[in-house]
Order: sequence, then structure tokens, then C-alpha cells
Amino acid sequence: MDEKYTYTHEAPEWFRVKNAPMFGWQRGSQYVELFVSGKNRLRHQYVPEGGFDSQEEFDAYCREALEEMGPEQAHRLAWRIEHAFLGKQ
Repeated sequence: MDEKYTYTHEAPEWFRVKNAPMFGWQRGSQYVELFVSGKNRLRHQYVPEGGFDSQEEFDAYCREALEEMGPEQAHRLAWRIEHAFLGKQ
């Protein structure tokens, strides 16, 4: 596991794809990454200017972002991740 990231909660059940995505956080980072596996990741560029200063701030941001995203949009995102990174079936 990449030590520069702190791994947090898994995404909600309706957000998951084959390898349950997880969010990664890095102090002061300008982005949130949705991890599909150890190597494959999708970077999200919608984060507060200045990044995150604590794990708690990051967790709160992720929860809020997922709530705003909603199941339908998250399902489309999960489909794109699965096809882009895990290969078409």
C-alpha cells in the first residue's frame, strides 16, 4: 500500500464496482482519488483550494460529495471506472 496516502472508508454500497473503490487522501493534496485497485485510480479535481489539512476534514468532504453526487451519477461514474480500468466484459 502506498504510504503517502491515508485510506479511509469504502464508498457506499451503491457506489461500488468490482473492486470496491476507496478514497485516498494526502495532506495538502489538491485532489481526491477514487481507488479501484492498487494501481488503477480515477482522480477527482473538485476539491477545496488548498486541499485538506486533516483526515477528519477529508472524510467530511467525501461524505458530502457522495451525498451530493447521488446514486444515479455515482452509478454512471462507477460504470466508466469499471470499463476504463478493469476492462470491458
